[in-house]
Amino acid sequence: MKFKIKEIVKRHPGLFSRIYYCLMNNRVRGVRGNVFRHQNVFLKRMRLSFYGVDNEVVLGGKKPSAMSNLHIAIHGSNNKVIVEGGVGAKDLTIYCGDKGCLVHVKEDTMISGKTELAVMEGSKIVVGHDCLFSANITLRAGDSHSVIDAKTGLRINPSKDIIVGEHVWIGNTVIITKGTILGENSIVATGSVVTGKSFPKCSALGGNPAKCIKEGVNWKSEKI
Repeated sequence: MKFKIKEIVKRHPGLFSRIYYCLMNNRVRGVRGNVFRHQNVFLKRMRLSFYGVDNEVVLGGKKPSAMSNLHIAIHGSNNKVIVEGGVGAKDLTIYCGDKGCLVHVKEDTMISGKTELAVMEGSKIVVGHDCLFSANITLRAGDSHSVIDAKTGLRINPSKDIIVGEHVWIGNTVIITKGTILGENSIVATGSVVTGKSFPKCSALGGNPAKCIKEGVNWKSEKI
């Protein structure tokens, strides 16, 4: 009988998937009670860990994607991570804490180096279509610990969403904190710390804390 790989794959897709994960050094834990789907995406050295139930992770789409050293950790329940098709990512870490959080990276975004996206307390981080991230970038929608008003004893540091518009370029070693909204076609300069403000589209930001240093700009990844 002639040996045919295609027939074996069709008959035993689960076996092929396990072999592929093993060869690419991918690891998934705690998937029972959660949903993990991937389509048209090359994964290498992925680590996905669920510490809860009713969570969902969706990687890829119609456009091919490639992700290496992708680490996703989800604590709690009803959290969702979506990384759409056409995304290229290296050394990306995604953390979801508590419940009802969302991380959504849209099509054609490129993450060139070490980047952390962290959400907690029902907050969300949304990264628009066709963005470009350099390396050593942190987006955190919360503080992970409580800051208390000394007089009232009440907590004063709730988590807030981070929204990155379409076609935004974020330079090396940038920190973006909770409550930040970046308009489309914007540029965030190297070393900036963006602290919870809204910035208009087509603006260049820089400094610590970051401020708008030029308006009416756009950018291209190609040198012209």
